[in-house]
Amino acid sequence: MATILVIDDDDACRETLATMLEREGHDPIIPDTPSEALSIIADDPPDLVITDILMPDLDGIELITQAKKRQPGLRCIAISGGGRAPKELLLRAAKQLGAIESLQKPFERAELVKTINRSLAPC
Repeated sequence: MATILVIDDDDACRETLATMLEREGHDPIIPDTPSEALSIIADDPPDLVITDILMPDLDGIELITQAKKRQPGLRCIAISGGGRAPKELLLRAAKQLGAIESLQKPFERAELVKTINRSLAPC
């Protein structure tokens, strides 16, 4: 079982991810804001972070950058449904800045599970 921090500005997406993670035996942590997520990362880093890229207060790329400064070994998965920029471009940028995996929304539960398993595997 892993502790997984889930950051997304969409309440439904956060809750769906939390339910999926619980069903897989993981312990999801769902902060209210990206800023709260960064505090959690600094104080008690999770095993894994799953973050949306496009969010209003602090986007996922900046969140990954700040999180990796606080915890260089932190493992992050970037997720995105796109927006003004193509989602492929956003996810590629996230990986260049430290995300070890990326997923395009919408994704299937099986795809999420495989991505989490790869992300948590020993290096």
